[in-house]
Amino acid sequence: MKNRGLLPVIKLIELRPLYLLSLTVISLVPFAINYLVAAFFADMTAAIGAGDLSVLLSMLVQTAVLLGATALIGSLAYYLFAYVVNRTTASLRTLTFAKIQRLPVSYLEEHHSGDLTSRVTNDLKTLETLYSLNLRS
Repeated sequence: MKNRGLLPVIKLIELRPLYLLSLTVISLVPFAINYLVAAFFADMTAAIGAGDLSVLLSMLVQTAVLLGATALIGSLAYYLFAYVVNRTTASLRTLTFAKIQRLPVSYLEEHHSGDLTSRVTNDLKTLETLYSLNLRS
């Protein structure tokens, strides 16, 4: 069997632009949170050093709003990511079932039905795991 790499597997993804967008956002959310917290502590230190509590309160509110927006965007990205993965997996299951229905009776007589079922189940589960976990890492 030829090793064709990851591209053929990625081509099976439905709504590929949405998948890649959500994957990118999910990857950037931890960076954004770390950056916002670091910026808040830097500004907080400067405000405390200057003794200006109004600036400190303003920075606290701004940081809370930005962290809330980041959490909301991250949650939406995770939802879209899961939606695309589930839709792709359902489509692959439908395509696989249609292919199994087109198999000749002689193939089914020669091979044990449990082998086919096990292979299909394991392969589809592997693809689902690849889409949902491994590509995100």
